[in-house]
Amino acid sequence: MNAQNFLASGSARSGAITPPAGFRPEDALLLAGAVTGRNGAVFAQPSDPLYFDLARGVMINARSGEHTQVRELPMAGGRAGAGYQFTGGAPPSPQDVHYPTVLQGWLQRYQNAEYLLDRVVQQQSVDRSDFLHRDHSSTDTFLYRDTKASLLSAAAQVQPTTALSTRHTSPRRIAGPVPFLSEQEADYPLYEATARVCMNSMQLSREVDAFSTGGLFMTSTNWASAVRLALGATYNWGPPGSEGADSNPIRDLQNAWAASLGSISLWVMGYAQMTWFFQHPAVVDWFTRHNAQGVMRGIEAAINRNREAIYEEDALTFTVPQIGGTFLVHQARVTTDPATAPDFFWPSDIVLGFRLSPSMPPNNDVATAVTFVHRTPSAGSPAQIPGSSAATPMMSGGTMVRVIDLPLLGSGARLIVLDRNELTCFTSNNVGAYITGIS
Repeated sequence: MNAQNFLASGSARSGAITPPAGFRPEDALLLAGAVTGRNGAVFAQPSDPLYFDLARGVMINARSGEHTQVRELPMAGGRAGAGYQFTGGAPPSPQDVHYPTVLQGWLQRYQNAEYLLDRVVQQQSVDRSDFLHRDHSSTDTFLYRDTKASLLSAAAQVQPTTALSTRHTSPRRIAGPVPFLSEQEADYPLYEATARVCMNSMQLSREVDAFSTGGLFMTSTNWASAVRLALGATYNWGPPGSEGADSNPIRDLQNAWAASLGSISLWVMGYAQMTWFFQHPAVVDWFTRHNAQGVMRGIEAAINRNREAIYEEDALTFTVPQIGGTFLVHQARVTTDPATAPDFFWPSDIVLGFRLSPSMPPNNDVATAVTFVHRTPSAGSPAQIPGSSAATPMMSGGTMVRVIDLPLLGSGARLIVLDRNELTCFTSNNVGAYITGIS
C-alpha cells in the first residue's frame, strides 16, 4: 500500500487497543512509508503492522497499540470525502486502480422494441417443406338450414365442403463467426452474445417482411376486398390539427369490426397512429363518455393496465371501451445502413386487425393467418447445449442452431448458424381488418 495515498480520518489516540484473539502479525498490513494524522503526528512508521478493526471502526498499530478512527472512503463526483487525501489533493485516477475488474453479469445490449409477428400470427408445425392443409367452405358456417321438423319428416342434410391448399416453406439463415482467440480473451460471454445478435437479426428480418411497406400484411391485395376500409381525405386521423373534418377513429374501428367475417382478437397500429388516436377529439369524447372518472383517468387506465409489467414485452397495449380485442403498438425500428439512425418501419397510414384461433396449435378454428414452421429433424434435444459440430444441432421454437468449427479460417473460429424453414400466409383473409388512409 502506498502510504502517501492514504490519510486517516482522525488524530492518533493513546491507550493500547490490542487486536482480537487470533491476530497474527503476518496478517497485518505493512506500509512502505509513514502514515500521519491530520494533526501531523506520525501514527505508524514503515513496516509497522496495521490492523483494521471494522467492528469498532478503528485502525490499530499492532506495534504501539495506538489507534485512529477510520471510515469508508466516501466518493462524490470523483472527489475524496472529508478526512481523506490522495496524492497532491487530486481525485483518484484510473491508474490508482491496479486490478480493474468488469462487473460480472452485466452486458449492455440495445433491445429492439417487441416483435409482434408471433403475437398476431400463431404457429403450426409441419413435417415437410411441401405440405397441404385443408380449408372448410364458409358456407358450412353461414348457410341457413331450416332444422324444424315433424316426427316423421325428413331431416335437412349437411355435407361439409373442404378444399386442399398447397404450401411450401422457405428457408431463412443467419450466421455469426466467433474467433477462438476472441472467445478466449473476451471478458463477457461472447459465444452467447453472438447467438443473441443472430437471433435478433432473424426476428427483425421476419418482422420487416411482414409489416414494412410492401410487406405481407401491408399489401392491400392480400386482404379480401370485404375487409379493406380505405378512408377518404376527410376521414384521416391525423396528425393532430390536420385530421379530416369528418374523421372518427371509433367509427372506423366499429365499421372494420362489422366487415370482418369473424371477431377480431388483436388490433395493431404504429407508434405514430397511437399518438394521433389518443389526441383525436372523437376518441377523447369516447373515453369521457365511457369512463366515470373522466377522460384522463380512462385513457391512463387503458394504456397502463399492465403497469406492473412495464419492463415486460407487452407494456404498450391498451383497450378501447365497446371495441372488442386488444390493441398492440408496433415500435420496432430498422436501418439498412449502419451510418443511418434506425427508425420505425410500420407505415403511418395503416391499422390492422387479426383473428387468433382459440385452439393451439391453430389446426381447427379459423384464423386470419398462420405461420407454418418446418419441424426440422434434430440429433439433439431441446435442452441440449450445441457442441462444436454440425452433427449435433439444437432446436428451439422451430429454429435450428448449428455450431461449425472453422480451424482454417484466420487463427481459427467457430461459426454459429441459425436456420428456420417457415411460411407465414393468410388462411382466412376475410377475417380481420385492413384500414388505410389514417394519415
